[in-house]
Amino acid sequence: NSRDGRNLTIDALGSFYCGDAAGRPADGSLKADFAASDRHFAENVRLPFRQPEEIFECAKPRGIGPEPFCRLRVDPGAIAARQAAIKSALVRCKLGKPELVLFVGPPAAGKSSISSAFVDAGYVVASNDIQKTKAKCMALVRASLAAGSSVVVDNTNPDPAARAEYIALATAASVPVRAVLVDTPRDIS
Repeated sequence: NSRDGRNLTIDALGSFYCGDAAGRPADGSLKADFAASDRHFAENVRLPFRQPEEIFECAKPRGIGPEPFCRLRVDPGAIAARQAAIKSALVRCKLGKPELVLFVGPPAAGKSSISSAFVDAGYVVASNDIQKTKAKCMALVRASLAAGSSVVVDNTNPDPAARAEYIALATAASVPVRAVLVDTPRDIS
């Protein structure tokens, strides 16, 4: 279903994934891609990969160099099973009183998928992706902790400075903090 309630049918055979992180080398005036994560994601979910030039500029795609597409090192089904076990274990560790759970990990590592288990357990999820700004995310954390709710911060929180601001909010509310490192290998995240 779509957000507006309409039933939509997805054309699985006609679907593809388009991204600019294709692992392309520098080519003349064009810089090398910063990563190959979009290409790897497409392969991992078994969708044909297209480059933006093909879709938006009707141009020939850039070469991706001698390295072939990344082959799966793990079975996506095994990842899903592991993620389900992690979700269950993390929520079972619930303290029985308000807490702040800080996720730490790269984009597309599975943090949002894991945070869904906390939602089911009554936690509030604060995320820059949802709240759109860090200020709004921090305000939600502050208000939720003040109301006695447990909160999951579903952001990358890559460095101590980023985490310190949330830890300060928890400390001010006398709430313990739990950090969860989601260390999915970059080549499959």
